[in-house]
Amino acid sequence: MDPNPNLDPRLHENETYPPDPQLNFKLRCRKEHCNQPMGGFRVYLGKSNPGRAHLRGAIVQTCTSCYYTLFHTDSYIFSDAEAFVRRLNLRQTGIPCLSGPLRLAPPGPPPPDRATTKVYCSKLDCFVKGPGGQRTTANVKCIEKKCKKCCEAAHLLAQEMGRAACKTHKLLEIQPRIAPSSPHHRESPQPSLETSHRVTTTSSPLSAQPPPSPLFPSDFQGRSGPPQPHIPNLAVSHSSRGPATPRASQPTPSSSQRPPRRNALAQPLDPMWSQVHHQARQERDAKESLKRRREDIDAEKKRTVEIHFYHTNGCPPVSFTYPLPTYPDLILSRIPHVMNDFKLSDISLVDVYIDTWKTITITTSFPVDCSRPVFVRLRPSLLEELKDCPGLAERVAGLPKRNTLNKRALDTVVSPPKKVARRDNSTPIRPKVKLEDIIYIDTTPPPSHPPSLPSNNPSVTIVPHPRSIPPSQPQGLATSKQRRFPSEYFVKEIFRGLSKLEELRAPDEGANQMTLEKAWQLAFPTVGYVQSTAKALRATWKKASPELINRFCRYGHSPKGLYQIFKGVVSGTVASNDTDDEMDSWLAERGLSPLSNVLPMPEEARATARSIKAFVVDERQSPVDQSMRCEYCDYKWPPGYVLSEEMDLIRGKLVLKTKLNCRDTFEYCAQHKYECELLPQARQLGWPESVDFSNLDVWILAKRGVLEVTLKNITTNEFFMESTWRADRDGKSGEDESRKGPEESSQEDSESEKDGDDVRVSARGPKDFYAVSKRSAGYYGAEGFMMIRYMFPDHSFDLQATRPLSWDRVICEVFLPEVTVRLIQEDLGIDCSLAIWTQEESAAYGLHHFSAEESESITRTQKWIIASTQTEEDELQFRQVHVGNHVYYCEDGLLDS
Repeated sequence: MDPNPNLDPRLHENETYPPDPQLNFKLRCRKEHCNQPMGGFRVYLGKSNPGRAHLRGAIVQTCTSCYYTLFHTDSYIFSDAEAFVRRLNLRQTGIPCLSGPLRLAPPGPPPPDRATTKVYCSKLDCFVKGPGGQRTTANVKCIEKKCKKCCEAAHLLAQEMGRAACKTHKLLEIQPRIAPSSPHHRESPQPSLETSHRVTTTSSPLSAQPPPSPLFPSDFQGRSGPPQPHIPNLAVSHSSRGPATPRASQPTPSSSQRPPRRNALAQPLDPMWSQVHHQARQERDAKESLKRRREDIDAEKKRTVEIHFYHTNGCPPVSFTYPLPTYPDLILSRIPHVMNDFKLSDISLVDVYIDTWKTITITTSFPVDCSRPVFVRLRPSLLEELKDCPGLAERVAGLPKRNTLNKRALDTVVSPPKKVARRDNSTPIRPKVKLEDIIYIDTTPPPSHPPSLPSNNPSVTIVPHPRSIPPSQPQGLATSKQRRFPSEYFVKEIFRGLSKLEELRAPDEGANQMTLEKAWQLAFPTVGYVQSTAKALRATWKKASPELINRFCRYGHSPKGLYQIFKGVVSGTVASNDTDDEMDSWLAERGLSPLSNVLPMPEEARATARSIKAFVVDERQSPVDQSMRCEYCDYKWPPGYVLSEEMDLIRGKLVLKTKLNCRDTFEYCAQHKYECELLPQARQLGWPESVDFSNLDVWILAKRGVLEVTLKNITTNEFFMESTWRADRDGKSGEDESRKGPEESSQEDSESEKDGDDVRVSARGPKDFYAVSKRSAGYYGAEGFMMIRYMFPDHSFDLQATRPLSWDRVICEVFLPEVTVRLIQEDLGIDCSLAIWTQEESAAYGLHHFSAEESESITRTQKWIIASTQTEEDELQFRQVHVGNHVYYCEDGLLDS
């Protein structure tokens, strides 16, 4: 592979070029309702749009979603533009490269202008209908500049003389009709100018001369009557004085009526080539015809039915296949030979099997299915039928069931639903569910396990399809997919929940008692807390005796263990004298196995059941107002919260989408979390809401001496020791990590330098997720992280002193928090320990408040770092580096202020 000429300094020893223009890389599409990532820099080709051909060679970016193209520069010479794009891509990865030639492209032809004047139909008497009397507009691409109606009329009038094809109005070319020539009626050929001197008077009218080329009719626009037919000239000219001159009465073809000229071949056509071409065309036509025949055969197979016709008692049927032209409707009288061979008439009766036997006339149509044979029995009379049909009963019994009989009704076509905000008065409509379509499977351990409290394993509810349930299968109690609480729950499940509720609300020493609503959500995670339901459940449970609770808990997930039956027994509406023997007989009547004591109630559970007390419901609690919650994440907004303008803008984009997922609503939920939690916390703790990033790099350069001391004594640094401990905990080899250079480490953690909205840190293990706060710049956010990160370029210090950590770990987990903590100490005037706590706690606030999207400070810092790390052999020993309004001098890669 040839080396890049822009990266070889030997090729530019005697050439100097101005610095390349700095382009602002756009991360997101600027079009409304898009906001998708933009692609990288590329050179515009200018092929798709002829109106932009003069922009070929410009540097552009294209959206990855809507393909919107953003132009950054003017048109350059294409080779220079390609080299410039390569240099831009190398600089984005941190590789320095010299400038190269970048010449503007010569101005190209301007884009074609559209016609501004109207072109009217060439037929003078063609007007638009109406009182205005306006001329009809013509099509400029028409061969005669006519409107569509006039062009079609001229096409019909040219059937005898011929006419060229009009592609605009989709009219084919018309070949002229040549009348058969006779010795008494023949036109004289018109010799060309080149051969006129060779014509002699000895040529006869019957000589083998080619027929004269027909003349196209003249324009009939100015005539009101029908066109006059062309009368050929009967005179024969044998003069050799010159070319034959047409008579004045002969119509002269116009420019639009002449056949299109074709350039003559430079050499005569080889007959071998013509033969091969003709053979290829024949093969192509044969393949097309064969393909067409195969398609016709396949279509005929799809509508071919098999018919078995029983015509006489005791005789086998007449079986044949018939391609049905009127599929799926069949009329037996239209099948050839049926009427004559069986001696039938239009009033003859037949029996046709369509899931059931139906009697119809021979001329009645009925639907058929090609996958099923058609059985027909000839009926002697309306009161008499064929009874002896060999094999008919077996064939009918072996037919598959039809799937077209029980079709569901066509759904009403409506527009897709939109995402709407949830209101407090909106309650879901529960579908009507039959209680016979659910089968319960108890997943409790078998009785071989030691006795213990009832297991917390949930029951598995299988909802079979109605068609998959055989009629003889016993149908038990059922419920919908989302069961209603507590009527469709089992006493065993409620017993477990109440036991857990009492454990959670048990007062502990030195701890406050958990609220009832919070404990309810932990005890019944799938059931929402409703105050009225809790009161009713408390009253019923208080009336029940421990023996009754024990009895219904032994029923498990059987139909007898439902809370609805338990409530009826407690209230007296259901008889309570049912025993286990009666339960077994009740199940035996329905075909189920008798219920055995597979889950004996242990003594511990009995004692717990007796000790359960009626819990007290807090009367002051009220139902949750859904209008004060986020309709996407159910986040509870603080009282008096009003949506900001930014929230309304994001919400307006979400409403336009018909289908949402968590990625679409993440920005909306993150914004209200920032406004409700992070921003009030920042204002309460005094974290700054605006930071001067223009002088941040100057401050870091001023602390150069302190950082050098930290590098010399890095083994005693708190951040270094913590990072080393995490590396050892994750099981990483110190030697392998230390061998990684800056390039390898930056490739692994390149995500932390790309995105500006959020700084992504590649976690090195499941235990390293909490290290994200360690790799943050506190409330300086992503912009501060990027600037501090760029202040430590590649090979800026010796890696031997930082073993066993890699280059990336030292930068992100040692120097970055060291600089951030010192910045926070000076900003807030606090000690080191409190600054470390602030740096960790303000990470989320900083990432949202200070994003790194299109930051001028980051761009300027990155330019300075690239300029300071260039090492050419002929570079001066001292260089000036401009940072803001300050000037620094570089010697051997070290900065001095």
